[in-house]
Amino acid sequence: MVEAKVHVAKILKNVIKREEMRDKFVQILEKLKDSQNIDTESILKQYQDLLFLSSKIIKDIVCLGDEHRNLKRPFIYNKVDYVALMHDQ
Repeated sequence: MVEAKVHVAKILKNVIKREEMRDKFVQILEKLKDSQNIDTESILKQYQDLLFLSSKIIKDIVCLGDEHRNLKRPFIYNKVDYVALMHDQ
């Protein structure tokens, strides 16, 4: 069970990091609406980083459920099923 605790802590750390990245990305997109200068390479890199971290979180949640059968249930973060939330975003 200690191993599961470490996995959950790792997932939560990545979830918090993803939320910060997503908020920063949304702010950049809002600034782009007003600006004519678009640095597509940096925006693309940030988007790819966000997608990579999202896929890593989903993989870690699935692996956690597979390795620890008693944790095979929705991953709730801020009172919402986080995997479903990521799919909706």
